[in-house]
Amino acid sequence: MVDAHVERFGVENLRGFKKVWLDTAQRARFLVGPNNAGKTSLLRILDWTMNDADAALLSGARGLTDTEARLLLPATETAGRARRITMLVRISDLRVARGFKAKAGLVELRLKVSQRQVSAHLGPPRRGESSSSDPKAIDLLELMRKSEQWLYVPNVRDTRGGAFRDQLRSVVLERLKSSMLPATTGRPAERVRHVRNALDSLRQRAEEELADVVQEFSEESRHLFERAELRLDFEHDDALGWLADAVALRLTTGSHDERMVPVEEVGSGLQSLLVIGLLKGVANAGTRVRLLLEEPETFLHPSAQRELARSLLDNDDLWFIASTHSAAMIDEATVSDVVIVRDHRLYSAPLAEGVDDRQSAFMSGRGAEALFARSVLLVEGAGDVAAFEEIRRRLASHPELRPACSQMAVIAVGGKTAFTPWIRLLRSFVDQERRLALRWLICADGDAGTQVIKCLNQAGVEVPEPVRSAKADVDTTYAERDQGEHAAAVKGLNGEASRAGVSMHLLPFDLEFALTSTMSSDRATEVASVIGLSCESGEQLAHRLGSKCRAEQSRGASKADFTRREVARRCSWDDLHPEFQRAIQRWLDPVLGDRPIREHLNSALQ
Repeated sequence: MVDAHVERFGVENLRGFKKVWLDTAQRARFLVGPNNAGKTSLLRILDWTMNDADAALLSGARGLTDTEARLLLPATETAGRARRITMLVRISDLRVARGFKAKAGLVELRLKVSQRQVSAHLGPPRRGESSSSDPKAIDLLELMRKSEQWLYVPNVRDTRGGAFRDQLRSVVLERLKSSMLPATTGRPAERVRHVRNALDSLRQRAEEELADVVQEFSEESRHLFERAELRLDFEHDDALGWLADAVALRLTTGSHDERMVPVEEVGSGLQSLLVIGLLKGVANAGTRVRLLLEEPETFLHPSAQRELARSLLDNDDLWFIASTHSAAMIDEATVSDVVIVRDHRLYSAPLAEGVDDRQSAFMSGRGAEALFARSVLLVEGAGDVAAFEEIRRRLASHPELRPACSQMAVIAVGGKTAFTPWIRLLRSFVDQERRLALRWLICADGDAGTQVIKCLNQAGVEVPEPVRSAKADVDTTYAERDQGEHAAAVKGLNGEASRAGVSMHLLPFDLEFALTSTMSSDRATEVASVIGLSCESGEQLAHRLGSKCRAEQSRGASKADFTRREVARRCSWDDLHPEFQRAIQRWLDPVLGDRPIREHLNSALQ
């Protein structure tokens, strides 16, 4: 059998997409992104192309329906730019491939979309190209459909509706046909002969029982015909269809329903898993199944989401493209499985870009959550996370800042020398124009300049000389514990980094100093009493919290993460050191841009 599989799928000036490509040569794909970013649109266009763009449409016998036009045509004008769907198709038989103008087994198939018509063509676009379909292009589309079965599963699933019932019947019927009446040549197996004989006997018996019926209406109407007999128009497959129609799924989930209940009585999440399980069994022999899954985790508990992800990923015969909002699902995936969708653009991580699936170890927990964010703050440790996350939550309480704060994430990398793999991971997701999907910023202590610059270099980020030069003053003033000069040196370095577009930001001395050193005496005394300390100034509180702002170490310093969170919970915006404030603002920039926010920050952190 000749196979024809789609390796890349492109959409140009359709729906909200300008020009995007999705690599479909990979078995597993997770589409990650916010609502209205284009995930569902992409799945629906794939479904329409593979299942609904029929020969009648492509040959001009019919036009686009209103529903198809709403799916494909953008809401805005495209200024005369071509609207098309492009597929790069791999054909297994090179002799057959040459008939489709393929090069090395790869051929370009295009569907050109106008206001109401769609035509199919082979090869790159040509000036003056006919508006009528190339018959060979339609043939190739049909060959693809014989090689691959694309099944679209929307995110609203209900076993009481017809979709679940139809899928269950389809799976049961295919299984009965393949095992009880296989279409094989030669002498059938004993079991197959037994089934066929039993069905023939059933038909014969039924016809015998119905002989009286024939006799009765023959007597009444004998003047209209000479002879009548009744035969059942009955094929073996029909009987299996009756059996499939009679199937009712019942199950038990524990002692509370040990007598078994109908499937429509169990939770929606379990129903979702059952639907996916059914679809995995739909494939016909020799046909590749590709599932197009819209948010398959809907209604599932996080542990069940992980189970579903593993079920999909561990089945080597199952190909799928799934949109998801689940960090638990992404936890189970690898870097190369994930495509970030933002503003109808696709961002993926090419393995040739210095990132491979070893980076997938970082794509777990908060790392998975970061892929759903727009702005990611990379910090050294858990105490930094506790403080910055508390600040983010407080900012999110302000209605003007809430939408932005929901798109921000903070990740502890595990120390000042551990930023490199995270930088590589976050920089790897790019679109076809090399634009980044995720903006990120390193925020580290004042003694981490050398290590941060080294990590940037190792990750392929060039650090300009003005930033390197500024680091020398930061190091010197840190070693001397000169608080005023060190703060000024850090400000200078951060300014140079910001102007050069380098995503690094240092805090003077450390988090504790940046959180508390500029507090008033009254505020410092108040905050210290809450966490069980005593002090007379913000600088003294920083030292008591373990800051290295003084040459001598503080005895009994409180280094617990919860104390950092508690301090961040009680400080006002004006209490924070100016370089801490600038770190927050740089973290906010990718999600707020140039919008004036100073008054909102003051209002949120009172």
